[in-house]
Amino acid sequence: MQHLLVEPAVVPEFFISGTAYIDDLGDGNHRFAMFARIAGEQIIRVKLIIATPNIYNSMQQTMTHLGYKCCGGQRTKVGMN
Repeated sequence: MQHLLVEPAVVPEFFISGTAYIDDLGDGNHRFAMFARIAGEQIIRVKLIIATPNIYNSMQQTMTHLGYKCCGGQRTKVGMN
């Protein structure tokens, strides 16, 4: 089932070179700070707040898109069964 997405205004796109850091916000959400390398410097371009279940879903979607079969990461977390 596809969900209808609405973009009422133009949402800017940013090229990202990597992840600077990830903060656990303690409420089931994580902050991802993403950077781009510009003129030799690593510049924070965007910060995303993502709920933990959406991180797993994004991992699965990304791996599928890249042609990998993946469980989504639930087995990789230390202490999880």
